[in-house]
Amino acid sequence: MEARVATVGPFQENTYLLKAAPDSSGAVIVDPGDEPERLGEMIADSGADLEAILVTHCHVDHIGAVAHLARKHGVPVYAPEGEKD
Repeated sequence: MEARVATVGPFQENTYLLKAAPDSSGAVIVDPGDEPERLGEMIADSGADLEAILVTHCHVDHIGAVAHLARKHGVPVYAPEGEKD
């Protein structure tokens, strides 16, 4: 597995880009909290094709860039059942 991390936003939240292997292109991003343009650059620089966004919980510091990235990449967003509202 290949993992990249970016610390973003005023809360200094960690966002993770995960690829199954360095030579694969499919990836997920976990808790994209802020700075969508910077996270977009991280995705592009990695050569990844974003397949999904994973949210561990829906506090503001974990979801700030979700809508932007989901629309831009046309990917689904997955969150815990109790967080969907």
